[in-house]
This record gives sequence, structure tokens and C-alpha cells, in this order.
Amino acid sequence: MNQAETSAFFNLSVMLEKQLETVIANQRLVLAMHETLKSLLPKYETEVLAALANPQQPKKEQQAANQAWETNAKKTLLALRSLSQL
Repeated sequence: MNQAETSAFFNLSVMLEKQLETVIANQRLVLAMHETLKSLLPKYETEVLAALANPQQPKKEQQAANQAWETNAKKTLLALRSLSQL
């Protein structure tokens, strides 16, 4: 591997590590919120199941952020694939 490829893999690994840390932190937060709400609200679990069955569309700002994150993740994966085929 040359210097450019090594640098690209390092940069991609750093970005993926940051994204993974964000996903893990969000997962912990959601689980904590879920357990708290479940203990405080008797109907919470059935309400969540109903919301999952009929999800609401997120607001435009959230949609844009989600779409940007997904696009960035897909570009990263494609870049990794193209580098691994060299």
C-alpha cells in the first residue's frame, strides 16, 4: 500500500470510529429513556409499539441530518470497497 492509500484508510477508520461512538452513545441514551419511561408510565410500552407500527415522518431538519449521515456512511463504505479492490 502506498502513502495515499494508508492515509485514506486511517482517515476512514477515524470517521467510522466516531460514527460508531455516536451510535453507541445514542443507543445507551434511548435504552435509558425507554427504561425510565416504562417505569413511570403504565401505557408507555403499548404506546411505543403503536408508534413503531405507524411511524410519523420526522421534521425536515431531522430528515436532512439523517440523510446526510446515511450518505456519508455509504460514501465511506464505497471508498473502503474501492481501496480494498486495488
